[in-house]
Amino acid sequence: MMTRKLTTRPYSGLIVAITLLIIVGCAGQTALNRLSAAELMAGGLERYDRERYNGAIEYFQQVLFNFPGYGGADSAQYFLAMSYFGGENYPIAQVEFNRLMLNYPASEFTTNAQFLRAVCYYEGTPGHYGLDQSDLNVAIRQFEDFIIDHPESEFATDAQAYIDEARDRLARKDYSAGVVYLRINALSAAEIYFQRVIDEYTSSTFAAEAAFFLAEIAEKKADFTLAAQRYRNFVAAYGSHRWAEKGTERQRKMLWEAAQTALLNGDLIRAEERLIEYQTAFPNDSRQAEIENLLRQIEKDQSAAAQVNVE
Repeated sequence: MMTRKLTTRPYSGLIVAITLLIIVGCAGQTALNRLSAAELMAGGLERYDRERYNGAIEYFQQVLFNFPGYGGADSAQYFLAMSYFGGENYPIAQVEFNRLMLNYPASEFTTNAQFLRAVCYYEGTPGHYGLDQSDLNVAIRQFEDFIIDHPESEFATDAQAYIDEARDRLARKDYSAGVVYLRINALSAAEIYFQRVIDEYTSSTFAAEAAFFLAEIAEKKADFTLAAQRYRNFVAAYGSHRWAEKGTERQRKMLWEAAQTALLNGDLIRAEERLIEYQTAFPNDSRQAEIENLLRQIEKDQSAAAQVNVE
């Protein structure tokens, strides 16, 4: 008997509460239905200004549902979208901004709506780069379209800033994957991700280090000529980067390694090319005398080889 009382009383209270909510809701809905479009707009804007977005949404929806021919319908549509936006309900806000653009293309709010629709895609994307970032690509395209459509807009600079931030987040996703693969010595996989950062997100803050790691991968693969070229390109593109000096030293080392490897393999032409490149890139290097001797020896060996071929 006691158990029955404990289990039934909460449910009866819940039923009463739900009934009261329905009555209050219906009464509120009836009250809103009695208001004119202008009164609904005033009530919605008053709630919007006080950041009571859920209440504002009800008022603006009533304007659109009950007064479809109202002259300020585009304003109601815009502030309905803005109320969802203010409440951080970005998926619904994006839909409502899009509806404004489709239904009221001549509205004074259309430009704002186009910009904020893109912001919704940006803000609706998970903040951590490791999660699904697919909506960022949609946001980037929409911001780019906005800049093309409204180059003189006060929001054009903000749109570009959003593009840069979005690209940076996408670049970080690929860059981080590259770093993981590099740490476990999966060099080919790492190379794919670092190259993608360079190709697709050149202006991102991760492009410089991706370029350096691409050179490092070539070095680890003992492709010293490619490594020297990549270190040279890194320094040329990112001369103010904190790793620029290291890049220069690595370029010097790789040119020397490439020349020595070519000599060991009897590839005199490639050895000569790398030594001359070394001379040109580092004219004040302490190895200049040694390089001159090596170049003279290479010339002698080439002449001797040519003489043998003639005979």
